[in-house]
Amino acid sequence: MGISGDSPVQLVMGVEMIDTLVEVLVRVGFRSETAAAFGARVTDLLTSGPEALDPLLLLAGRDQIAMHDREDAGVLATAFAARVDLLVTDNLKDFLTNDRQAFPTRVVRPAAGERQLMAIVHERRDGVSLVVAHPLDVREWVRGGFWISADSIRLAYGGKNI
Repeated sequence: MGISGDSPVQLVMGVEMIDTLVEVLVRVGFRSETAAAFGARVTDLLTSGPEALDPLLLLAGRDQIAMHDREDAGVLATAFAARVDLLVTDNLKDFLTNDRQAFPTRVVRPAAGERQLMAIVHERRDGVSLVVAHPLDVREWVRGGFWISADSIRLAYGGKNI
């Protein structure tokens, strides 16, 4: 699907996320045929990426994650199932589970008021780790050549776990 530096980039979405995307597109005014075609194209991107993922295989695990929002639990479970390194979202607070580390990265001041951004590190018992970060942080890290991983986040922001 793409390359970042020397590493392949794979889009990851489970079938429920694709269905939600299609529903939202219809809700905001797209014709249902157009929205469905877009969902099919997203599925094509998943299956033709370097990992050739099947979104139907990324369904398991949501019920084992203790989160308030079932859909967000599904997002996190999908990311773990696909062994994703980085999940990019504006919805950081919903990913603050009890069994994570969160490191403040910077404060942004949008029109709505001040907001603390953070990098959240989730780690499974088997050592698989995942970073959840805001798009503004990810953009700066990529521009600056920062290698995004749980270890690099801990090293760069360690000692400030919130």
